[in-house]
Amino acid sequence: MDVKLQNVAKDLVFSIAVIKECNYKCGYCYPFGQNKSHGINMSEKEFCSIIDAAYESGFIQFKISGGEPTLVKWLFPKIEEILNKYPDVEFTIITNGTHLKPYLAFLEKYRDKISIQFSLDSVSTIFKEGIYKKLDKDTCEILSTLSKNRIKTRINMVITKQTKDEINKMIKLVADFGFSMKLFNLFIQGEYIATNGVNGVIGKYSSLSPYEYFKENYVSYDEVMDKIKEKYVVEKVESSHEEGFGSVQTTIKIGNTKILVLNSSSGAFFNREICIKGCPLFGKSCEKGLFNPLVSSNMVLHIDDCNNSNYRWNLRGKSHEEMLKSIEEIVNLFNNIEFVNNPINNYHTKNKAT
Repeated sequence: MDVKLQNVAKDLVFSIAVIKECNYKCGYCYPFGQNKSHGINMSEKEFCSIIDAAYESGFIQFKISGGEPTLVKWLFPKIEEILNKYPDVEFTIITNGTHLKPYLAFLEKYRDKISIQFSLDSVSTIFKEGIYKKLDKDTCEILSTLSKNRIKTRINMVITKQTKDEINKMIKLVADFGFSMKLFNLFIQGEYIATNGVNGVIGKYSSLSPYEYFKENYVSYDEVMDKIKEKYVVEKVESSHEEGFGSVQTTIKIGNTKILVLNSSSGAFFNREICIKGCPLFGKSCEKGLFNPLVSSNMVLHIDDCNNSNYRWNLRGKSHEEMLKSIEEIVNLFNNIEFVNNPINNYHTKNKAT
């Protein structure tokens, strides 16, 4: 890969969904987590081969997700090997935290190299349909240890009509622990666990189409901000779409707490030729734009949340050189990009939650 593309890669995060299974079945999630389809999960050897090829291509920031990645027994030993092999590499692990306790000492040891994005949607233990990531005694103990050991932690909260009234309680929790926070409102997507009827999830949403589920549960950016302002004085608001990748997010500061609020309808960066001019899905369901390269657990490389099947590369069984070529091709998509304001805003406006 030439120097120009390697410099592009250094500014991107290379995501790897190491497993499709999760111990939770949150209604708003894809049936297979960040994977676009099911298949055999990657092996530890395949995981290392991906890291080697991505690192040679210029990537130094890696994000590990699933499913629930802490269910993978070989993950942390392999991460340690990689950190010893590539001292400039950094990892972010997205987890619901339920299996994180055995690894807290490891995270403390490598706190300068590993950060945690802890998925938590509710401070209440009261069951709400499709909402499983709640603050219980074990979760609170793990969060307390992360805070005490100064492990860089961000709380990720998905905002739906079921959870929006807990936003300010979550902000207080995050502030108490000294973490940062990101609030996600729902994205339009092709299927959700709640509508898919798989994995034992049967409820009031199972008869709805994905779009109907979205309309039923969507919370707009304005609603999120209004909810925050009911209790807190927002000291600082900055738009961060100028970073050059992905969709718009607002950075706000409340006291010493940094909060990112994702605005899923206000625009994103797209490739001029491939996305804007050439993709039949553009303007219909693509909101994140060109975000991160992601390898699904079944070894398929694609853009995170991109549903265009023409831009997927199967890395299973490929040589190192073939992997390098595929990664070069996907990084090249991040050239010739353009910010598009409100690419599907008419849909959001027409169906704005009330």
